[in-house]
Amino acid sequence: ELLRRLEANRPVQLKYPVGTLLKSLDLSAVYYYGRDGSRHPFPDERVFRSWYTNFDGVRAVSQEDIASIALGRSVSVRPAARLIQFVSLNNDGTAYVVSDPSVYAVDRGSEIRHILTAEVAKQMYGEQYELSIVPILETGFSRYIQGPAIVTADSYNKDGLLGSPPSIDDELQIRF
Repeated sequence: ELLRRLEANRPVQLKYPVGTLLKSLDLSAVYYYGRDGSRHPFPDERVFRSWYTNFDGVRAVSQEDIASIALGRSVSVRPAARLIQFVSLNNDGTAYVVSDPSVYAVDRGSEIRHILTAEVAKQMYGEQYELSIVPILETGFSRYIQGPAIVTADSYNKDGLLGSPPSIDDELQIRF
């Protein structure tokens, strides 16, 4: 136990400034460089865009440089920014198939909260709430933890979450 606490408190030698967005010159994957000194992958562009509006700040580095940085946990959808729904790929891998019709709001710490009705989703995200849904492959379910269902729109503080957005590091620290 003492050794674990000492390891947790040991300063991490950072190779880049915390929050640097990295990608390999050879590959399209984008990573968030965290305060733990690890690279945290964005599973896809939709998750990336829940945090950032464009790719302007992404720094391209060599594949050797990327490989020299420990791989950390994946980044999940930014709280309150988008809704999520779990999907699978069809047999030829070209299209999403809704594997669970449930729609979830994301809360702090990658907690997902099932929105019980379309009416509540409309109250929270507008008449076209479906446009806010990010399809997440069901293999990514383990990046999230199940929270209490949302029965009414006021049981989820969307505006509060968007008004004081957490950092990716904060989310990674809260989660697990």
